[in-house]
Amino acid sequence: MTDNPFPPERLQHDRITRDSVQSTDSQGGVGVPYRVEGLLGRLERHGDIGPGERMAGERFQELFEAAHGGSLCAVDMARSCHAEAAGEPKGVLAREEVHRALMAMGGHGSASASVAWFILGHQMTLREWSVREGWNGRAVSPHVTKGLLIATLGILKAHFRF
Repeated sequence: MTDNPFPPERLQHDRITRDSVQSTDSQGGVGVPYRVEGLLGRLERHGDIGPGERMAGERFQELFEAAHGGSLCAVDMARSCHAEAAGEPKGVLAREEVHRALMAMGGHGSASASVAWFILGHQMTLREWSVREGWNGRAVSPHVTKGLLIATLGILKAHFRF
């Protein structure tokens, strides 16, 4: 009998590992959570990108999330509407840095900027982006999409100086 808590259907999609750091939940319980390997981690493990490209992609993802407030949620009514102006304007600075990164990739209309925006920023899959960005009713080849992503990560590596 195996001690794996996941059904085979779940394991066929992504690599799942235990986190190396313990964390506490809201009730004070301590545990070691599971982590799902992301796209950038998988590309690095397969040797398609190096650590610098992975770090640059993760940096873009962090900036994108900060710039756009992460997931859609209700506004905290207890929060002052001037909180960002009084403290550190993280969202504004992150939006400016995302814009500079997109300009480094050739501008908002370029293929690299589209890859960064949708695949890295919105966590769209390579397949979803390929279908979305098709030309003349035909999807972009997954191999072309992967190549565009790798090239985009190279541009981001140079832009962020990793």
